[in-house]
Amino acid sequence: GRQMVYGQADYKGKLRSLAASLDVVAHEFFHGVTESTAQLVYEMESGALNESYSDIFGTLISNDAIKSVDGWNWLIGDGLSSGLVAFRSMKDPTLYDQPKHMRDYRKLPNNSNGDWGGVHVNSGIHNHAAYLMMVSKRLGRFVFTPAEVAAIFYLTITQHLSRQSTFADSRRGAVLAARSLFRKLPPAQFTRKVGAVERAFTRVGVA
Repeated sequence: GRQMVYGQADYKGKLRSLAASLDVVAHEFFHGVTESTAQLVYEMESGALNESYSDIFGTLISNDAIKSVDGWNWLIGDGLSSGLVAFRSMKDPTLYDQPKHMRDYRKLPNNSNGDWGGVHVNSGIHNHAAYLMMVSKRLGRFVFTPAEVAAIFYLTITQHLSRQSTFADSRRGAVLAARSLFRKLPPAQFTRKVGAVERAFTRVGVA
């Protein structure tokens, strides 16, 4: 718990530290948040959820200086290696061989060769739900600010999830967090925000 080592990759004939990518650094730091809160077991669906929460906050942090979500970069770890465009995409997980809907969830062996049940593979499903929340619009305006999305997911992982939680548990937690955060808003705004959370998860097949 005292040191993080990121390693290097070949970039145009030179070595580039993986720590050059803010989303990668934020991703790894958020694993520490998960370990200190929900402690999601690093295997199968809970492990994919563990990876997804790090991607979500990596994306939120790395795009923080960009005023409009319309201009956000949805790639994780892009620009680090000449041999790889990026590790993952929140917008379209299928670009990097990840599913983005539960009907395509991959049942892989729970060992190192199977990525501990596909923790880096199936995380694309939950990632895409988060993306859909972030870009959700009503009458041309975003339903959420990035800070509101961050608050929803932070409350979810710190208060509503436990070691073996699933994507469905994350949906329930996010809805509860939204209901708590926005409870004092006028009824129409409250319904709009809570409904946007529910629709995002429904669209990726998480009930």
